Amino acid sequence: NSIDKDRLNAPCLNTDYICHYKGGLIGKHFKSLTQVMPFIIHDPIPPTVLDAWTVIGELVVLIWHTKIVDTEVYLVNFLNITSQCMPSILISKPKFHFLVHLPAFIHRFGPAIVFSTERYELFNHVFHLSCIYSNHQAPSRDSCKTFSWQDIMKHITTGRYWYDPTVKTWVRGGEMVLGYCDEHPEQGRLLGIPNSGCSMPISSQSNDSLCHSITITNLHIGSGKIETTPTAAGKTAQKDVVPWKTTRCAKILRTDRPGVTHHLGKSVVTCQGEHVCLEGHVIFRHPADGKVRLVFLTFIILVSSDDCQTAEHIALQLFTFADTLHPSLHLPCLTLTDNEVVVASIDLICIANLQHNCIDSQCADIYQKPLHQERTETSRTKAVMKHESTPKFFLNVYSIHNYEHILLIVPDTLHETP
Repeated sequence: NSIDKDRLNAPCLNTDYICHYKGGLIGKHFKSLTQVMPFIIHDPIPPTVLDAWTVIGELVVLIWHTKIVDTEVYLVNFLNITSQCMPSILISKPKFHFLVHLPAFIHRFGPAIVFSTERYELFNHVFHLSCIYSNHQAPSRDSCKTFSWQDIMKHITTGRYWYDPTVKTWVRGGEMVLGYCDEHPEQGRLLGIPNSGCSMPISSQSNDSLCHSITITNLHIGSGKIETTPTAAGKTAQKDVVPWKTTRCAKILRTDRPGVTHHLGKSVVTCQGEHVCLEGHVIFRHPADGKVRLVFLTFIILVSSDDCQTAEHIALQLFTFADTLHPSLHLPCLTLTDNEVVVASIDLICIANLQHNCIDSQCADIYQKPLHQERTETSRTKAVMKHESTPKFFLNVYSIHNYEHILLIVPDTLHETP
């Protein structure tokens, strides 16, 4: 309950469910646990067990790679991590023994997640849903008809053409049909229409502009949400504009713009199409040289008063890497500095998961947090760790989400695990 689950893209970290059904967990639960387990159990277990979990965390990230830039370097890292597993398990357990042959398969077929058979078994549920309104006399035919109608809808709503024998010409949908998925992104996701226009990692050697005009379904890169305040009627209203000279960005830039006002924002969309809120952690392109990418803490967002959907200025607080990995968790250590910088929204690449360094900060206090049933606070409570107010954090390299960008910002001296 005390770890930061945001920016992990791991929805299966329900503590109560995992503890109650500890004997019936499936793959998605274990995949989620491997990303945070070392931060949870670092205190009550012996170092050998903790080392095993750190190895598993690194191994899971490698297996879940969806794109391999350098196959040879990837296989060297994979074999290095695999060799740290217990040799007897690799020989006696069939599923672990598969790791011995996996490098050869990856070298021939590509990333392991691409040719995994388990992901195709999940499609059985999709076939079952396609036959709900069927008499089950010919389920294969009914499924094919359902999928064909869905493909026809996808063909029309994405602006494709078809031949109309009545007018004897090629036609396409009108403006309202083509704009339907923009107004209803949830329907677009059901049809399998991607909602992100930029998913390529940013190379450390690249100095090109990043996704300047890419539009995301119902979202635009750099768009922001304005801070709101509750009204007497029980609704919310946008907060009033503030003068530029009173903002944090003005103090950092040391500029004065008389007569200029802005809305304060509470979130912004990164180039990966992800919402990052205030006090969120992001990976960005440094405006000074365009090459340095570090993990920052979003401090404040300013949204233009002329266009209330565009974030013009974003103030960030910098992190610095320690010279060595942490001795017990073998993770990059970060320190939040007082250095601040103002960037444009286009410089934000993606979100990243950071965990508080409770080991070095000596976090030990526990407080009781009230539980909610739907939106109502109940009398029940749960114990939550109270983090000490220190600038020490861990970069979670066990996070599968945005792993390619996370690896790019880690210094080369911190890539080798002891």
